[in-house]
Amino acid sequence: MDPQQSNRAAYTVNRGLFDAFTAPSDNPAVQPPRNLRNTILSLGLPGWAARPQDFTDAWSPARRAGGTATARRIASVFGDVPKADTAYTSTGHRLEEVYGFVVDAELQVGEADHDQEARYERAYRALHRAEEVADPASADCRTHTVPTEAYRAYLRHAVDHDNARAAHNHARQHGELAEEEFDLVRRVFLQMERDGGREIRQELATLATTTRNVVARAFADARERFASAELDLDGVPTRLSELIPADWAVGGGVWGSARYGAEAVGRANQAEADAWAWHTGIADGIWSRGAERLHSDTPVEGMELAFEFTSVAVYRPWLQFLLLGMPGWEVPGMGPGELSQGLRGDNARSWWPLLTTAFLAVRDLRVRADWGPADRDLIASAREGAALGWGPFQVAGEYAHQPQGVHDRVPSELVGDELVVPGAQVVGVLGQVVPFSPPGLTEVLIPRQESLLAGNAYLIS
Repeated sequence: MDPQQSNRAAYTVNRGLFDAFTAPSDNPAVQPPRNLRNTILSLGLPGWAARPQDFTDAWSPARRAGGTATARRIASVFGDVPKADTAYTSTGHRLEEVYGFVVDAELQVGEADHDQEARYERAYRALHRAEEVADPASADCRTHTVPTEAYRAYLRHAVDHDNARAAHNHARQHGELAEEEFDLVRRVFLQMERDGGREIRQELATLATTTRNVVARAFADARERFASAELDLDGVPTRLSELIPADWAVGGGVWGSARYGAEAVGRANQAEADAWAWHTGIADGIWSRGAERLHSDTPVEGMELAFEFTSVAVYRPWLQFLLLGMPGWEVPGMGPGELSQGLRGDNARSWWPLLTTAFLAVRDLRVRADWGPADRDLIASAREGAALGWGPFQVAGEYAHQPQGVHDRVPSELVGDELVVPGAQVVGVLGQVVPFSPPGLTEVLIPRQESLLAGNAYLIS
């Protein structure tokens, strides 16, 4: 395929996944799970394959037999602050450091409203509880703030509901009836309601609407949660991040199906695809081998990609993201909007432009094509050496983030005209734009900010 066709092929996957989570469906009963105005899909180009045992069965206070190395790995891998960009790039900041700086600062806040504080307190305590947690190294106990059982159940149901809606919307956007997907959306929602979903949403709504004049109390709660969450895991100070569903790497959760052929690639807007490809580097070649990019000699005619996809939420019990949307606070020495400009586009000057709330995973990738001789040689040579990527997918090479000394490789193979890549891999992250912050004590013109309840609010309480 020529470079323009390569641009369209990779862009088709990017746009298809992004639209599944953000674009309105033609079925008004199924709203997109994410808000288009404050969501960014940052693709890894390529992504990285996950060895299942490296991302499942992590240690936690509720699962003390789990692996502490796995818990540290999860906290580390998803602990960067990414740029607000469509190609995943780290700002170089660590989330714990930036957030810790904010909650530990000597804040200047507005006058408190005691009635609002009482409403906030009731909602906050309905969602969180105190739990004594023994440090795995020292066995010393300290009090952690953790989700209530009802809220924890809601988190899992809400992620499943998001993914069921994304699966439905993707199918509808590609001309399918999506009857099975709609039935799944309905069943997941009804189960969420039976387990108290309506009540949890009411408490979240209360938190989101009592933000004015409860800043001091909210920051005090956040400071306590952050300070008490640090644990000693194998001699490394760690604040845990939980993946929902925890068993995603072994097939847990709700997965949608995606299939893109030459016809879908042909419908992609060439100007949009070229602009995206130049920005992300795909224009230099759809193949990636280490730092090298290579063009493809495979014709786009007859090509078909198929895979399953899901989002996996990154839940951090120590982070109270709702703070960032509160009015009436400032950090000494930091001007309004210096932490984040609150913009989906020009947010490059921010310390904390984007919060990774979930990552996108795919599994069982299959690419059928009339492979050109150069592409066949490239695939064959990837049985050894550097990881090989095609667009956002890792198609060969070692698994990422393995323990030191482990060099297991992705068991991909070219069977006739079909490239088969089994197992799960991470192809990008779904990020939420951090609201304009700090807002300052005086009224300032703040860029339009969407309600924190509009998409993914269940992870930002």
